[in-house]
Amino acid sequence: LIRYAGGVRNASAKLLEKTEPELRQLILDFAESVDGKDLALPRVRQRLQRLMDDVRKVRMSAWKEIGELADAEFKELVQAEVASGAATISGNIPAVLNMTIPPASKLEAIVDTRPFEGRILKDWISRNQDLDAARISATAKTAIMQGEPPTAVARRILGGGPVPKNKAVARKAFRDLESVYLTVT
Repeated sequence: LIRYAGGVRNASAKLLEKTEPELRQLILDFAESVDGKDLALPRVRQRLQRLMDDVRKVRMSAWKEIGELADAEFKELVQAEVASGAATISGNIPAVLNMTIPPASKLEAIVDTRPFEGRILKDWISRNQDLDAARISATAKTAIMQGEPPTAVARRILGGGPVPKNKAVARKAFRDLESVYLTVT
C-alpha cells in the first residue's frame, strides 16, 4: 500500500511540476513589478494581495487533475482491497462461504463519504491546494519585504542556485499530498 500511495504521489507531483515554468514566470513578473517600490503604496499592496489568486489560477488545472486522479485511484483501490480480503478469507477457511462483495457503487461511496482525520479525500486535496497557494504567495511577499531580487524570490519558491529543488517552497505540496495518500491507504 505504501508503494501504491507513492505511485499516486508521483503521478500527482508530475502534474504540479508541469505548472512550475508558468509559476516561475509569474513569480519573476510579480517580483520585478514590486522590486524597489514602496510596499506601503496602495497599488503595490493590491498587487501583493492578488498574488495568491494568480498562483491559484496557475496551479488550478493541476489540482483539478490531482483530485480526479486521487478519486479514481482510491475508488479502484477500495474495490481491489475488498476483493482481496474476500479471496483471502474464502481461501483459508475449510468451509464453503457464500460471501457477497458489496456493489462497486457502495465501495466507491466510501471514498466520497468516509472521513479520515475529520475530512473526506476531496476536502484534503482542496485544503492542500489552498495551503499551496498561501505558502507560495506568503514566501514571495516575505522575500520581497526582505529586499531579495526577483531571481532570488523565484529560487526560494521553486529551487535553484543555493536552494535545492526538493527543499523549495513549491515542493511542500508534494509532501503534503504524500501524507494524505499514506493516511488514506
